[in-house]
Amino acid sequence: MCRALLALLAVCAGVHADDAADLARAAKSPYDFAEYINTHTRFDWSLLDKTWQRGMVDLCQGQRRPQESCSAELIEVKSPRQVIVLAHIGIDMYFRFLPKGEGWQFPSVFRSESHRADLRHEVMMFGSKPFLIVTVEGAYGSNIGENREAWLDLTQPTFKPVFINSVNAWSSILTLMSTEYETSVASLATSPVETIRLTRRVKFAAPCSLESLGGRIYTLVYVRSPSGKFELDETRTTLPRNVRGDIQYQALYPPEEFARTHFAELKSILRGPDSEDKECFQYFVAMECKSGAECRALKALIPK
Repeated sequence: MCRALLALLAVCAGVHADDAADLARAAKSPYDFAEYINTHTRFDWSLLDKTWQRGMVDLCQGQRRPQESCSAELIEVKSPRQVIVLAHIGIDMYFRFLPKGEGWQFPSVFRSESHRADLRHEVMMFGSKPFLIVTVEGAYGSNIGENREAWLDLTQPTFKPVFINSVNAWSSILTLMSTEYETSVASLATSPVETIRLTRRVKFAAPCSLESLGGRIYTLVYVRSPSGKFELDETRTTLPRNVRGDIQYQALYPPEEFARTHFAELKSILRGPDSEDKECFQYFVAMECKSGAECRALKALIPK
């Protein structure tokens, strides 16, 4: 019995060593690496630690276990020359191979995942520069969600995002309001400085029965900074400061902003005859409209 067990352990150790050796050979080329993934039904990602002599724990975060039904595809870029192996392992892992002499240098790695959005990617030309755009995680929760995409400049030596775009988001944190927005690329400019111009269409389900009132269109402008990243140009951005940034657990469209942009409609309802709408808006103003001149003026219209 002991001899049989020792023999089995020896065989298993030999198989693991063979896998590591096979992966070490395959990892020297993006084409061989992609073929290795596509031809192995179970793939032990922990072997990459030894192969590339770098820690993959932070990159894989729980994906470092033998995976069922892994697959890979190649993304080839001609200028500057490079090959990216996209490994589908539940999340998406991008392995970027750059030429080095007659072969390839060990790849840089970028991770893509999302709890809500389908994972996608595209190579987009920004002037003459190829950019890889991939889905990344945004804010999410029981009453909030956001989809983001990362822009990676493939002319740069580093394989890190130079811009994060909040593509769409929604929130129903407030008791009487819910908000959503969609962001699209309006234009890209390469001179005098690389510039991204976005259009953000904000829609909100207004309190009570005023759903038809929701909707604003804003412009966001980002310019490339000396650091290589794109930063917001305050002078050309029309989105109010108090509805910018990561949504996390805050209203996408605060009650104070709603009171300001719809002050005339709210004032007319609160001054009008008694109705369910009036009662509803009295509650909204009293409970959720916390500060600002408009909120104070509307509160003054509510009977003590």
